[in-house]
Amino acid sequence: MVAGMWRRRLTVAFAGVLLGAMATAAQAGVARAGQLAQVNHGLREAAGVSSSGGDNSSGSSSSGSSIWDVVGAILSGGSDSGSSSRKEESTLGYAYSFGYGPAGASGGVSTELYFGAQSVVNSDGATTIEARALYDDFGLGVRASSFYEQQQDMNHYLHLDVWWLGGFWRMDHADNFNVWLELGFTGLNDRAGLSMSGVSGGLHAARYLVGAFSAVGGARFSWFQHDVHAGELFAGLQVSIMQITYRIVDFDIGPPLYGPEVGVALTF
Repeated sequence: MVAGMWRRRLTVAFAGVLLGAMATAAQAGVARAGQLAQVNHGLREAAGVSSSGGDNSSGSSSSGSSIWDVVGAILSGGSDSGSSSRKEESTLGYAYSFGYGPAGASGGVSTELYFGAQSVVNSDGATTIEARALYDDFGLGVRASSFYEQQQDMNHYLHLDVWWLGGFWRMDHADNFNVWLELGFTGLNDRAGLSMSGVSGGLHAARYLVGAFSAVGGARFSWFQHDVHAGELFAGLQVSIMQITYRIVDFDIGPPLYGPEVGVALTF
């Protein structure tokens, strides 16, 4: 009973500190062009696309498809040739659901869902949704992250969407430890005509610690069109269904997008 109360209090403390940091970082990023604007400018230069002032928050139409259009097309059986693609990697620091700790060697069928919100330093933030279907040591998954940043005129938001679709192979596992290899296709797009696609590979691992606590971490690397590359790192703790990580996504054409992420990981 005492141990359970201690775990609950620690979970609440972690969440309070990180949510406070998220609010502070979001306020700091409102009045200036931040990290995401610089990344978007570098991507558009690499792709030879003219600069964009951001997305109109009042709901005017845009020339590019959002990541949610792409995910919807994937779930409905395919996307049309006009759809744009997107990414952490990333993700970083995506949290992976292992229930109350990493799955052991027993395998079986499971479905994992993750919903997360990240505060991006010198910007605003990002949201991530991921779904995975696993059978023994193999699986398929889809991941979508959307970075956003309010622009200097205060009337526009810049969005950068990144997606990933691929497979998993559990290359090492024990009763309290898992290492997964992931390989797949990735892409990114903004809502003003920028679109790139590519391939991505990485590793993620989880180790059960004690009680409801597990350590999680991983690394990914993506190769996009126009000789654009991106690396992603994440690490943190999972406490019951809550995951608290620090995520870094670094495109080679601009500053890194980094900050704390808080999410909920569910296993069925």
